[in-house]
Amino acid sequence: MPCKNCILDEKVPGIKIDKSTGLCTKCRNNEALSDEEISQNMQELISIVEKNKSSSNYDVLVSLSGGKDSSYQLYLLHKLFPDAKFLAVLFDNGFITDVAKDNAKKITQYVGADLQIINQKGPNINQLFRTVSEQSFFPRMATLRASPICIACSHLFKQNN
Repeated sequence: MPCKNCILDEKVPGIKIDKSTGLCTKCRNNEALSDEEISQNMQELISIVEKNKSSSNYDVLVSLSGGKDSSYQLYLLHKLFPDAKFLAVLFDNGFITDVAKDNAKKITQYVGADLQIINQKGPNINQLFRTVSEQSFFPRMATLRASPICIACSHLFKQNN
């Protein structure tokens, strides 16, 4: 039986259908936030940015892949905080396309953000990606929001800074 909200069924690895709701694992874990939750999250974001404004060279650090989601995220943050100083970081693991890098450069220029590209290529990164793709290193909930490769990259970035 497929999910009543999407087309996934239990033939897809990791997907279970909740018999009481008819929703799959992905839909249950990605239910829309209430208006109250959205308002609370927005207030918390505004508070964090305002509290840290001008305490360093940048007010906001944004992870940027050059894809549509992270580019739109940067655009929206810039609209919300037009006077903030942004640093966008693109982690080039050797698999980032030239188009993605060009997109990152265009959106950062458009919003007036600085762009830092961190290059991490070679056999070690390839082995890391192979290993995290084949084995379960990260908590299940973490892999529902991002792929193991993305999680591994974020850990590398944190360790290098």
